[in-house]
Amino acid sequence: MGKEFQGVISTELGGANTAIAFYTAAMLGKYIIDADPAGRSVPELQHSTYYINNLPIDPIAVANEFGDKAIFTKVVDDFRAEALVRSLAVVSKNSIGVVDHPAKARDLKKAVIPNAISYALKIGQSYRQAKEAGENPAQKVAEVGEGILRFRGRVKEFDWKTEAGFTIGNTILEGIDTYQGDEYKIWFKNENIISWLNGTIDMTVPDLICIFNEKTKEPVTNPYFEKGMEVAVVVLPAPEEWTTERGLEVFGPKSFGYMVEYNPMKKRFK
Repeated sequence: MGKEFQGVISTELGGANTAIAFYTAAMLGKYIIDADPAGRSVPELQHSTYYINNLPIDPIAVANEFGDKAIFTKVVDDFRAEALVRSLAVVSKNSIGVVDHPAKARDLKKAVIPNAISYALKIGQSYRQAKEAGENPAQKVAEVGEGILRFRGRVKEFDWKTEAGFTIGNTILEGIDTYQGDEYKIWFKNENIISWLNGTIDMTVPDLICIFNEKTKEPVTNPYFEKGMEVAVVVLPAPEEWTTERGLEVFGPKSFGYMVEYNPMKKRFK
């Protein structure tokens, strides 16, 4: 592009993708920007505040572990970009490196969620300190993240498959302790998208559904469950940018085919 880049921004708050952004910035001697276009983890490229703020995604550079490299100088839109990059990921062991949305700071500033890295740092510190103090890290994360500990249960069933480059499946929990006799089901598409309590829709995107292994005190990512595993379900509120009409159009339950209205966790559990 004939431009000197000054910083790197992570594509989402995710254990791998955020770390990769830090690694890239460090290797290149660039700044890591305290913001991102998701404020949580998301499954697809169009699930970004870049898209809802009309920041162009192209040009896009991609590379895989085999050494294949490509640059898309122009794509129709973010949905098309997702289809192209996902197709390349499928033939690359479902893993591919992507760099997109080159932007000037003045344009980027208006199209991202500020302080996302600081938010992740705050959550991470509270989680670590709770573990070190012998406290319940799931409960602590819920408190610090202004969310709730929604359910505690044991993994009753789970199923998953890899479809078009996505990890898709269901996790079903049977309640324990104060949740004895209740059932909690979660459907995921890479991320946990929607949940049901005793057959009734409970939580949906853009709120964030997180699961912790109660024994190891570690987060559980999809699809790494085991039958009998005791877990806690924590729900954190969505960044405000996703709760707008445009945000919900792009990343609300209807965008995943569930014809229900978003009912914010913050509104339900004040």
